[in-house]
Amino acid sequence: MTYRLMVVAAASDTLRSLPAQLGESVSVQLYSSADEALWEMRTNPPQALIAELELPDMSGLELAEIVPNFDVPTRVLLY
Repeated sequence: MTYRLMVVAAASDTLRSLPAQLGESVSVQLYSSADEALWEMRTNPPQALIAELELPDMSGLELAEIVPNFDVPTRVLLY
């Protein structure tokens, strides 16, 4: 089973390098804004979401507060 990880990283090279560091059992989708990630999450929620605290359109904390409204079992980690 492949796990889906959504990463929202505007400036973090560490987060942007995750796809290369994780194995084939994790499918990583990179987004540069919270809005893009939220649009995808509505139809295809991941098992986990990692987001930077400072994002261009909204903070990572605001994003983490919105995710439970979608009623999906996605875990959120702020970086």
